[in-house]
Amino acid sequence: MAFALFITWPSDSAPAAPCSASLDGVSGLRRVVVLRSAEVIQGVPQDTGEPAQCLQLEFDDIAALEEAAKADHPLCHLTKGAADQQAFLLRRYKDDTPPGSHCSYMVHYPGPAENTEEWLRHYRSQHIPLMCRLPRIRGVEMLTRIDWISSLPLAHAKHMQRNRVVFDSSQELRAALQSSVRDEMRADVAQYPRFEGGVFHHVMTTEVIYPAHSPDRRAIS
Repeated sequence: MAFALFITWPSDSAPAAPCSASLDGVSGLRRVVVLRSAEVIQGVPQDTGEPAQCLQLEFDDIAALEEAAKADHPLCHLTKGAADQQAFLLRRYKDDTPPGSHCSYMVHYPGPAENTEEWLRHYRSQHIPLMCRLPRIRGVEMLTRIDWISSLPLAHAKHMQRNRVVFDSSQELRAALQSSVRDEMRADVAQYPRFEGGVFHHVMTTEVIYPAHSPDRRAIS
């Protein structure tokens, strides 16, 4: 498990994505996943009002994430615009994503659940294994809310959960959502423990950036 700080821009006011050199001063940062809103794909559920851009900043521990979220930290240069922030516990169940550009399908549950523990237990034990069986899937992540400390000048979001699945292309995402596994996932949705807030689906183009000090960057160099 790891920790992820999401900075999310809801409109086209999002700044340019950072480069690896601009992240070198963020101690403890392993990688940044840059997610941008993609065009509508026929046959793929996609809700309106999707974020224009998200940065998923990943750390090994909460202390490093909270250090990066201090008011005088170099990360402040990423906080321009009408963005919000939220830290999550990141459970990664599959990570077979080669370098390059990809397609992510981000599913967002604002919540809350009637019984959070029951919700998490069901999702982890029943829904995640189905997601991992989607044809040609590259990555599966489950991100759940945590309490945390930040002095970044951004609004705080308090969503219950986000998930992210990764494919090589939007065509492979569409094919996966037309598979029999998707039918099994729909059947499981009917068995979810009670929750509020609905569910929202976002197709996002995806790029990964590694700061120079990241062991992940050195591993693929």
